[in-house]
Amino acid sequence: MIGTHPPKFFSVRNNSLRKRGFPWIQSLGRGFREFFLCRQCVPARSIMYAAGPIEAVCDRRKGVEWPDVIGCGHFPFFILSESALDAFSEAGLVDLPHHGVLIQTPLPRKLERLPPPKYFWLDGKRMKGALLDFEASGFVGVRFCPECGTRTDDIGATFSRQNSRVCPFAFRESKWNGAQLFTTDLSPCVFFCTETVVDCARKKKLTNFRFIPVEEGANSKSKGLDYM
Repeated sequence: MIGTHPPKFFSVRNNSLRKRGFPWIQSLGRGFREFFLCRQCVPARSIMYAAGPIEAVCDRRKGVEWPDVIGCGHFPFFILSESALDAFSEAGLVDLPHHGVLIQTPLPRKLERLPPPKYFWLDGKRMKGALLDFEASGFVGVRFCPECGTRTDDIGATFSRQNSRVCPFAFRESKWNGAQLFTTDLSPCVFFCTETVVDCARKKKLTNFRFIPVEEGANSKSKGLDYM
């Protein structure tokens, strides 16, 4: 890595499961579809994704304030507000392929009179910026389907290893391309970032981000950074 002081890395996502008051997308409609049916996977695997704008419906019972990162239970897209994208662009993060998320009515009951901001999902398939060292990161039996590229692992063994000790996320040496916000071969929906993104979210008071240092690995119990 360039420089004498390697950057600090974090996993980043929405924080909706730990923060009350924010809406939750419960289903995706037009624009989200099956792109490929892989018959080499057993059983056959339906590959769902999107290639442009998607329609979204929120849970009517949740939310009193529109956040800068909104969670989605239908598919784990990383969905940001226009304000967040503008802030990242101002901070120099310019290569962030994205498409609109069109929030449909009815809106959450307590937000019916407050139209949502413009939201966008980041296309993680086009943002691969590093390769993960799966062994060092606590994954067991990782393999990739030669037909569709889907990653699988021994779920039980991976769970046991990652819950018996801390397994930091580790990137393969010299495989980070310098991006400040990126995905890896772990998943196009699992994002990582540098401290530049954390500092930007703090400075611009962007809401509902969950930043977890990679040293904590896949720690579901982590409270994440109190970046605000």
